[in-house]
Amino acid sequence: MQRLNFFIVGAQKAGTTALSVYLRRAPQVQIPALKEIHFFNDDARDWDNPDYNDLTRHFSWAPDAPPIRGEATPAYIYWPNALERLRRYNADAKLIVCLRHPAFRAYSHWRMETKRGDESLPFEIAISEIGRRRLNETGNRAHLHYSYVERGFYGRQIARLLELFPRERLLFLETDEMWSEPDRVMRRVHDFLGLAPPDPVEKEYIVPVETRDVGPMSDATRDALTDLYREDILQAAQLTGLPLERWLSPAYVETTPRPFGVEPGAFPVEMDPLAEERAFEALDKTLVAAAERAEKQEEWVKAAFFASDLRKYFPDLETGYRVGAASARNLGRWDEAIAILDEGEQRFPDQAWVSVERARLARSRGDLAEADRLAGALRAYYPDLAAGYEIGAATVRELGRIEEAISILGVASDRFPGAPWLKTQLAWTARAQGALDAAISYAEEVRAEFPDDSDGYYSVAVFLRAQNRLCEALDILREAASRFPAKTWFAEEATRLAALIDNREATARLAGRLADASGRLIEHARRPLFGPKVVVVLGMHRAGTSLCAKVAEGLGVGLGGPLFAADFANSDGYREHKAIVACHEELLALSGVQWDAVRFSGIDEAFFRRPDVRAVRERLTRIVSDELAANGDAWAFKDPRTARFIPLWREIFDEVGVAPVWLLSVRDPGAVAASLAKRDGLPRTMGEMLWLEHYLEVLRLLGPQLDAVLHYERWFSPAGEGQLARLAALVDAPAAALETARGAIHAKLRHQAPGETRGLDLAQQVHAWLAPANPDLRLLQREAEILWKDIGKIKTSLS
Repeated sequence: MQRLNFFIVGAQKAGTTALSVYLRRAPQVQIPALKEIHFFNDDARDWDNPDYNDLTRHFSWAPDAPPIRGEATPAYIYWPNALERLRRYNADAKLIVCLRHPAFRAYSHWRMETKRGDESLPFEIAISEIGRRRLNETGNRAHLHYSYVERGFYGRQIARLLELFPRERLLFLETDEMWSEPDRVMRRVHDFLGLAPPDPVEKEYIVPVETRDVGPMSDATRDALTDLYREDILQAAQLTGLPLERWLSPAYVETTPRPFGVEPGAFPVEMDPLAEERAFEALDKTLVAAAERAEKQEEWVKAAFFASDLRKYFPDLETGYRVGAASARNLGRWDEAIAILDEGEQRFPDQAWVSVERARLARSRGDLAEADRLAGALRAYYPDLAAGYEIGAATVRELGRIEEAISILGVASDRFPGAPWLKTQLAWTARAQGALDAAISYAEEVRAEFPDDSDGYYSVAVFLRAQNRLCEALDILREAASRFPAKTWFAEEATRLAALIDNREATARLAGRLADASGRLIEHARRPLFGPKVVVVLGMHRAGTSLCAKVAEGLGVGLGGPLFAADFANSDGYREHKAIVACHEELLALSGVQWDAVRFSGIDEAFFRRPDVRAVRERLTRIVSDELAANGDAWAFKDPRTARFIPLWREIFDEVGVAPVWLLSVRDPGAVAASLAKRDGLPRTMGEMLWLEHYLEVLRLLGPQLDAVLHYERWFSPAGEGQLARLAALVDAPAAALETARGAIHAKLRHQAPGETRGLDLAQQVHAWLAPANPDLRLLQREAEILWKDIGKIKTSLS
C-alpha cells in the first residue's frame, strides 16, 4: 500500500497553512496544492473498506518524485475517529501539532467563517449558549464551522493522540514561536522528518483567508475564554512539554501583530455583561438577515435554526414564524410546521403569509383537496397575491383538472404579466397535457428572460429528459450547476444523468448481444438439476402494480399514506407511499444508480451494512410499524423499486415480526416498454431490458416465497376472478369485500393490450415462464439465477 509519511493534524487557525508553505519549499517533500484533503474526517466513507486511492491520488508516486509525502488537515486532531482511522492507515506516520492560545484561535476561526459568509452571529453570541447549540442541532457540518470553543480544548485531544501514537512520532509546536523564530522551528521540523537542514526562512504572515478587517477581540471576551480553558491549558502544557502556561498571564500578547472534544455547553462561557448586552441589541437584525438569507439559498436546516432563535428571543418578529414554518415544511416536519403556523396565526392574525404557508404545507403533505381549498380562498380574499394562483394552478393540475388550471393561469396572466412563475406553470401544464414541445418552449422562455431563476433550467432539463434528449438535458444541467453553485441538485443530477447516458449506451450493446444469444441462454437456464401481514406488490413500472394495490385496498387492506396523487400518466392514481418511495430513491442514490438504469448485478451485502443505509432502514422500519398499527395489522404497499432492495425488506419484516405476502404483478414486456416510451421517452429496448432485470431479480431472490403471480391482462378477462379469489384468500378478506374489489377493475385502465408490440425475445420467453396459472417457482428461481449470471458475464465482457 502507498503510504504518506507525515500529517499536520492540528490545530485549525494555529499556523498550519504557514507550516505547509514552508515545508513545500523543501525539495524532498511533497505537499499537495489542496492543503486540506479531509480524508480521515469524512464520515460518509465506507470505513470498513476504505479506498485510500482518494488520498494517495493527490501525490506523485513516480520513482524520481520527492520521497517524503504529507498533508495538512487540522481537523483530524479534533474530529471523532479521524486519528483512529489514520492509525489504521499508517501506524508509523509522523504527526505534527501546532498550538495557539485557544481564545485567539477561536476568534480567528470566527473571523474566517464570517469572511466566508458561513457565520452571521457576533462573536460573543457565537460562543455563547445560543451559538454553541448549533453543534447539537445541525449535524457534523456544524463542527466544521461553529466549533470555535470546542476545538480549543487541546489537553483532551492531545491525551487521545498519545493513546494512539508513540511520543517519539509526535512533534508539538507553539504558534508564537513559529512567528517569532521561524528558522529555529523549521530546523526542528526538518530534523523530525529526517530532512536536510532548511534554507533560511523569512518572517511571513501566511493565512488561507484574509480577515484583518473584521476587528479585534475585546479584552473581556479574551479573559472569559482564557478562564474557561485554564485547566485544559495546564494539562496540554504537561503533556507536550511546551510552556503553554504563559497563555494564562494577563500580560500575554500574541507574537504576531496581526491579528468532538467536549459536549457543547458543558462549560458555559461567562461573558462581560456589557459586551453581551451590546451584541444582543443587534441580534434581532442579525438573525432576521441570516434566516432570510438561508431561506433564499434553500439551506433549510440553517434557516430552521435561525428561525427557532428568532421565535425564542424575539417572539414579536414574524420572520421567525414565517421562515420557521417554511423550513419545517421543506424538511418534512409536518407537525412542527403546523405548530409554528398555529402560534404565528395567534400572534399575527389575518396575515396573508400564514394562509399561503398553510396552502403550501397542504400540497407538501399530499393533501391536494385541502391545498385546492386554501388556494381558492387566497384568490378570493387576496386577489392581488400571486401565491393563490401559483399554488392553485399547480394543485388542480396534479388533480387532473387541466382545464381549470388553464383558466386560473389565464386570470393570472392578466394580473401578473411577465412573472417567471407564470410561464413555469404554463410549461408544466403543457407537460400534463402531453404537449412536451410546448412545455419546452415555455421553459426556454423562462430561461432566456430570467437567467437568474433556476426554475427555467430545471424545467427544461426535466422536459428534455422526458423526450429522451438526454445529452441536451445534460448540457442544461451542467450550465445550471455552474450558474447556481449553491443549488447542489443541478450538479448531482448532471452526474446521475451522465451515468444514465453511459448505462443506456452499454445496455444497447448488451441487448444486441442478447438478441444473438437468447436461445443458448434460455437452454442453459432450463437445464434440469400467521400474525400481522404486510402485502408487498412487486413488479416492473407500468406493469399493473397500481391496479394490484387498488384491488388489495378493495379487499380491505389499508395502503396508509400519504400516497402520490393521480396525474396525466396514471389517472387512476399510483397508490405509492410517498415516504417509502423517498427512502427507495435515497437508497438508489446511495448505491449510485437510478430506477431506469440497467445493472444485472445485485447490490453487494456490504452496502446494506453502511451507516447511511442503516439510517434509511430504520426509517422504513418505523414506517412499517406505524402503518401496521394504523391499519389493523394488515397493510399493503407498492413501489416497483422494491425489487432492488428485497434483502433489506426481509430484514425489516423479521425485525418487526410480520409475515410478508409477496405479490408479483406481471405484464407483457412489449406493452410495458411501449407505456414507458410514452410516459418517459424511454427507448423501447431499454424498457424491455429493465423489465427483464426486474423480474429475474425478483424470481432469483424470492422464487417459491412468492405467494401469487398476478397477470395484468387477466384482470380484464374471466381469469381475473381466479386471481381475485386467490388474493382474497391470502389477505383473509370477507366475502362482502369481493364486490368492492371487483369495482376497482374497469376496462378504461387497460391502455396497451398484449400482443400489440413485441421486441426483445429473451424478455418474451421469461414472460412465458410466468404464464401458467401455477408456475413452478422453485424451478424458475434456479433458472432465473443462471440467466442472471450469464447476462451479467456478457455485460461485463462488453465493459
